[in-house]
Amino acid sequence: MSKIIIIGSSAAGFSACGHLLKSAPDAQVTLVTQEDAAFYRKDLLFDYLAGQVKERDLLLCDEDFYQNKNLVFLRNSKVIRLDTRRKLLYLRDEKEKLGYDYLIIASGQKIVPPQIPGAGKEGVVLFYTKQEAEKVKSALPLADTICLIGEAQSCLRLVEILAQKNKEIKVVSSPPADSFVSSPKVEWIFDSAPAEIIFEGAELKAVKLDNKKIFAASLVIFTGGFRPCTEFLKDSQIKTTQDYIVVDEQFTTNIEDVFACGSVCARLDYTLQPKLWDTAVNEGILAAGNLIKAMERRKASCQQSC
Repeated sequence: MSKIIIIGSSAAGFSACGHLLKSAPDAQVTLVTQEDAAFYRKDLLFDYLAGQVKERDLLLCDEDFYQNKNLVFLRNSKVIRLDTRRKLLYLRDEKEKLGYDYLIIASGQKIVPPQIPGAGKEGVVLFYTKQEAEKVKSALPLADTICLIGEAQSCLRLVEILAQKNKEIKVVSSPPADSFVSSPKVEWIFDSAPAEIIFEGAELKAVKLDNKKIFAASLVIFTGGFRPCTEFLKDSQIKTTQDYIVVDEQFTTNIEDVFACGSVCARLDYTLQPKLWDTAVNEGILAAGNLIKAMERRKASCQQSC
């Protein structure tokens, strides 16, 4: 039985997993994710924050999916290092390792906030995962003045949601979203960047910009500034460009038996740009299909040689 590991519970990771379980019933599939959540739709998190969808509406499958005898679903399991020569994944500070025959990397992206004082403290939240969305929901009732920092369209979505909750909002993003309409409670700052998040003890007080301007804030949300989750690939020999995994039209990497799909990868002949949810889903299916073909070719070659 071939051992297949998928890294990441992203849109691509989920679709690849589903396709493998359906079309390669003789394989053992292990999906590794650092999140503590079942498969869910990241593209609906703005609607979830707005109260337009319930938590159950985020879920991509029911519990029966996880009961498949050929699936091992490892949550809270961060991949630390990948050894492609020995075909091993190292987890949890390298205290645990997993072997594989085939690997699909679908680890997606993450928000990388600017390296400024105060960015890692309580009251400063990233908005990209379900866990982070829960933190924002919990913080909103006590937050009167909110600072949004990041990519313009993501900031605009949050402005539309938070304005309905009668919050005072400062947006630090350049350039501003084309469709943004100013209002008395919303200011869009596009000519400066954040320089410091100011605290008094453990309490968030204000945001300081690089032009020395300071404004009050009781909650800071970073959204955008995405980078692919590929830090575990150091010394793996997998080829990357701007931290994106380089793949061909079959979503294969430069390393045999290693595939990549979704927001973590890019083709050299394509312009780097954000991928839509449906695009990532389709890439997961294609990568899994090409993996199955590779597995069948190897099996046929082995039978012939034997």
